[in-house]
Amino acid sequence: MVFFVAGVLTACAPGSSGSPGVESSSSTPPNTTPVSNTGDLNCIDTTADVMSVRIVREEICAIANVERAKVGAKPLKLEATRSEVAQAHAEDMVSRNYFSHTSPDGDGPDDRLRAAGVTWSTWGENIAKNSSGSAASVMTQWMNSSGHKANILNGSFGRLGVGKQGSDWVQVFTN
Repeated sequence: MVFFVAGVLTACAPGSSGSPGVESSSSTPPNTTPVSNTGDLNCIDTTADVMSVRIVREEICAIANVERAKVGAKPLKLEATRSEVAQAHAEDMVSRNYFSHTSPDGDGPDDRLRAAGVTWSTWGENIAKNSSGSAASVMTQWMNSSGHKANILNGSFGRLGVGKQGSDWVQVFTN
């Protein structure tokens, strides 16, 4: 199910079209030092992306984990391959001037995850337009939307990827 709110936010409810198994890992050597001061060791961005993107990823993850703790959900683990998938989608939306879970070529979140070698039994995706550039601002926006909030708090999810390009934000969740 897709939730659409005023042309600004959309959330794909959990899907289940992948299959569990071993996922591929990024070919880039992982960074192991947090770039923001969130204190959440589940939220260390191990990608080789620019510092500003890595910082907002860690902040998004940490804020999501604070919200999840309030409802007794296990913390999300920020994961490089999922973040690369989310980042590529954010960049694609900006470069091809669209705002949707589905690309102009017809690829959805499950297609993008599968193409990156990620396997799952359930997934979800949140996207947003937010020009503030602030992780706190976009998380507030998502938490004020029932569909996005449901993805963030979904106890079935344990892994997170985050992407940001310009004012376009993407969260990808899997188990």
